[in-house]
Amino acid sequence: MKPLMLAALFAMISVPAVAAEHVVRMLNVGNDGTRMAFEPSLVKASAGDTVVFKPEDGGHAAASIIVPSGADPWDEALNAEARITVTVPGVYLFKSRPHFAVGMIGMIIVDSPDANREAINGFRPRGSLMRKRFEALQGQL
Repeated sequence: MKPLMLAALFAMISVPAVAAEHVVRMLNVGNDGTRMAFEPSLVKASAGDTVVFKPEDGGHAAASIIVPSGADPWDEALNAEARITVTVPGVYLFKSRPHFAVGMIGMIIVDSPDANREAINGFRPRGSLMRKRFEALQGQL
């Protein structure tokens, strides 16, 4: 029995973890009628996963607002697909650079929101639409 258990243990250890890919669509109008929207606006990921921002409608550019300490911020070109590999646990707050003023924001939670929760709680949205969207995202932490 012990050799079988050891073999099973070694088999589990030697299997590499497979990182996931999450697709976030950048849209002028979301499925629910929301103007200037990310779908989904909240991604729950694990360290090592990749988030792909796809500009399905023109005029969007994915950029970070807040990232956990040690994580790389990003600011992609207009109408460019962005591929971000998240490696540091915490919350990544992002925007469409051209549509930030109208509240086009989203959030990635990697493993746990605790690493930079204070920074996220300190974010001050500008305008009622951004505040409404931010509060909805923050409520899911």
